[in-house]
Amino acid sequence: MPSKPKIPKEEILKTALDILKRDGYGAINITSIAKTIGCSTQPISWQFGGMDGFRTELAEYAMKYTLGKIQHEGDNLAATFYKNGEACIDFAIDEPNVFQFVYMGGSNLKVNGGLHAFLYRGRDMKLQEGLADILGITAEQAAYFMDTMVIYVQGMASLIASGLVVENKETAHRMLQRTGAVLLKGFGVREEKITALFAQGGQDGR
Repeated sequence: MPSKPKIPKEEILKTALDILKRDGYGAINITSIAKTIGCSTQPISWQFGGMDGFRTELAEYAMKYTLGKIQHEGDNLAATFYKNGEACIDFAIDEPNVFQFVYMGGSNLKVNGGLHAFLYRGRDMKLQEGLADILGITAEQAAYFMDTMVIYVQGMASLIASGLVVENKETAHRMLQRTGAVLLKGFGVREEKITALFAQGGQDGR
């Protein structure tokens, strides 16, 4: 019966994530992780069965870390949705290597079913219904608004994380607000409701 590994899997994954943040996925291999931890490569290989198994588990670990950074909860559902968009852009600016790994192909994570599947995985129907109620729009309009903003945020964040575009948070947030406001005005949402949505800790516009 094999003995219990002395290096916890959590420590190995955390170490790899730290290397990923600093140097990108290209710098990660079993040797570099072992050197950082101060152990041999054997316990790492034994626990993950090689780099393929390790990459799969690191992808899941990095995704969980990323979601913890960009997904927040709050009583004001409309403001929370907007803040999550800001957080995603901020994450791309602050931790571009992790963003690239998770969302730009480095992790090999894939969503089957095209954009529809990507947009609706983990779709929070309570949030969608809350947006519709707070903003005075239909459920279909709320879904369209959410889908469009998610695509916009992911596109902007990907351009920033790739290094193709250099942008500061203030300008990126302002662009996000402007795009959201244009969509909502098209649905007939009153200006005061839109202002409340984008306000820091905003009111719900009622």
